[in-house]
Amino acid sequence: MKRTLKCFLETALLPLGNTMYVYGGGWNEEDTGAGFEACSMGLSPLWKMFFEGQNADYDFREHLCGRQMGLDCSGYVGWVIYNTLETENGRPGYVMKARNMAKEFADRGWGSFCESASVMDYRPGDIMSGKDHVWIALGQCSDGSVLMLHASPPGVMISGTVTSQGRSQSEAVIMAGKIMSVLYPWWHEKYPCYLKGASYLTEYDQFRWDLHRGILTDPDGYAIIPLCQLLDNLFSGVNIS
Repeated sequence: MKRTLKCFLETALLPLGNTMYVYGGGWNEEDTGAGFEACSMGLSPLWKMFFEGQNADYDFREHLCGRQMGLDCSGYVGWVIYNTLETENGRPGYVMKARNMAKEFADRGWGSFCESASVMDYRPGDIMSGKDHVWIALGQCSDGSVLMLHASPPGVMISGTVTSQGRSQSEAVIMAGKIMSVLYPWWHEKYPCYLKGASYLTEYDQFRWDLHRGILTDPDGYAIIPLCQLLDNLFSGVNIS
């Protein structure tokens, strides 16, 4: 597997629409770092099996003892990074507290760190760390809304923020709904809500990959192509415009 931005984003799509949010999912039993699932190549078969058994009333608080059945936010991001950078099971993982991820990855020399108050824009692959949540940006729309991948109740999905002026019917929310309804109808039927609030635009530190001297490269130009073109490449068969 190549260490490219394209690979990172394509890997991030694999649990999309088939993996439930489970508190502690991806963590070890001691809550000190990555568990077995987040240090393994590929999707755990338990994730889809658990998803298929849930209905529209899924409440993660009723499944606090089954962390191997899904992923939480930092478990998801840690799993994506592991499956992008590693090639075999059982290596040290990348799961840690959500609020620490952006700074930690920058400190490793993988890219740059920007505190929340200084974030100016969002590019594909940016990792956004907040007090209690972490997510991966896909890009920013013309109305200032941001399209994202993340694990939040009820599970791993694509969502969109409000516009920069706080309007809920944003370009990113519309895009998220279109992608999920066309490519993941089994998810959309159960959990058709993809709106995230203004805090996602103001309360998250940013990690941005150094695609020239860092651990990932970008031979495909995914960091600079227009968002609609990126989505056409990632989600073939969906008319985004």
